[in-house]
Amino acid sequence: MFYGDCPGDDTDETLFRNAEPVDVDGQIIYVQTLEFYYENTEPNNEYYKMVEQWLKNKQVSLPN
Repeated sequence: MFYGDCPGDDTDETLFRNAEPVDVDGQIIYVQTLEFYYENTEPNNEYYKMVEQWLKNKQVSLPN
């Protein structure tokens, strides 16, 4: 985590900047976005191709 690295690093805005709120049985949890996952994972990761295909099907602009 970021704790102690920079001022305000433990605010909700910083902690959840790459996440989306999802309602699960009335409980709001924050889930990492697929775009963030795709940009920050290794191409040989087991879910990389699946996420890539999903984003392409949704016509999301993928980074080069």
